[in-house]
Amino acid sequence: MSLKEKIKHAFAVDSEQIPCPNSVVSESIDEICSFLIKKRLEVPIEFAIESSKPLGFISSQAMHMLTPLASILLNVERWRQLALYLEHRRAPDYFLNRIATMRSFFDLHGRLPKSGELDMWISKNKTKHFHDKKEQ
Repeated sequence: MSLKEKIKHAFAVDSEQIPCPNSVVSESIDEICSFLIKKRLEVPIEFAIESSKPLGFISSQAMHMLTPLASILLNVERWRQLALYLEHRRAPDYFLNRIATMRSFFDLHGRLPKSGELDMWISKNKTKHFHDKKEQ
């Protein structure tokens, strides 16, 4: 490997695409979002996430370090999978999108979505908006 290739590889960054979490991580994030919306804490949490985005990888490593303590109260496998997901640079964006979407659902329906209901609502609304733009 030439010096030029080594330098090019050293400064490579992840893609700009938001990583898609697996079902366990998605369920965990939905539970966290539901709790935050019930307590009306979505705005302070959004501010905290936005301001700490550069520390995302460090936060995930802290979660790995705290795994033994978390195992006392929480499901260890879910904790580990969430920590692995948060290692991605764009993972906070998924979390922020999920909070905003769940808040929109809550404002429209006056309740939090049941398991799987939010994803169905998202796909239904995307289709509706697509048809509205197509007809115009």
